[in-house]
Amino acid sequence: DSEGIDIMLGVCANGLLIYRDRLRINRFAWPKILKISYKRSNFYIKIRPGE
Repeated sequence: DSEGIDIMLGVCANGLLIYRDRLRINRFAWPKILKISYKRSNFYIKIRPGE
């Protein structure tokens, strides 16, 4: 993450899951994801604006 702490990215049928120290810290459903990209070891997720 931006603080230099390792995080893990999980992929499932419902969307993407973000884990830190084996604890889920965020979840992104597929309909809300606009774009997924990566550069070297960095992943970027662009999300639809919230309602």
